[in-house]
Amino acid sequence: MISSESEVDIFWTDGIPKASNCLIVTKPEFGSAPWIAVSGVIGKREPVGRAMSKFHYQDVYNALPDFDQPGWPIYHLENEGEDWLVMVIEYWRPISLNPEQSTNTWIYSYPIVKGICSIFKNEVGVEHLCYATTTSSNNIFPDELYPQVKRSRTYEYNYSSGRKTNRKVFLLPPSWLFPYFFSLMGGQGKTVFTGYKEGEGVDSLAADTLSKYFRDNLCLPVSDEHMELAAERVLEEETDDKATVERMEALKTKAVSKTDNSILWG
Repeated sequence: MISSESEVDIFWTDGIPKASNCLIVTKPEFGSAPWIAVSGVIGKREPVGRAMSKFHYQDVYNALPDFDQPGWPIYHLENEGEDWLVMVIEYWRPISLNPEQSTNTWIYSYPIVKGICSIFKNEVGVEHLCYATTTSSNNIFPDELYPQVKRSRTYEYNYSSGRKTNRKVFLLPPSWLFPYFFSLMGGQGKTVFTGYKEGEGVDSLAADTLSKYFRDNLCLPVSDEHMELAAERVLEEETDDKATVERMEALKTKAVSKTDNSILWG
């Protein structure tokens, strides 16, 4: 079954699920804390749907037998009488701080965010949407502008009614677009964040803090074992990525050394 809205398609594996709550995280964040924490919630569950759009920053190449499914996976779970959707943003279009280039980010992001929020609210029945992140983006700026916050606690900003932290945080597009758009549609949307420590491939403290919020505030089950497995995968992927980059650079150097200054290689 397919739900379509605003250039977004969600392919459901077994009909449209019903859920009143939604949690969203982005996988490629510095420190990987949100992804590690939500891995403890997802556990071994398989996706019940995948969100896709022609505006996604999707790699068009693939490989066998390790086939990489396109789109963003959506999971469904029930705990203590509450149904939840959990969506993992596995990639996001590269972002530039250049004002002229950042306009393109809005053009490509608007239909995706609007479409997903609309489907979640109107077809799935979501009433509360929470986006979990860290303040890793604060490191772009001097401390006097956007200082880091504690990694031992969480902070909330509700876009309609509810708690609004006064902590300064520089928000990247998905971390505010999803909850804000959802609140404009009449739902309850909020951004929840914790601090970040630069230089750690896996920010374990931030991951533990977010997982505690999932347990205590959202009443979601969290598996420490699956969090540990996710942290191990992050470190393995970083090692593999570095090795791939080194091989590509070596091949590039070798290829250039064997060519002249022709227009092809220029």
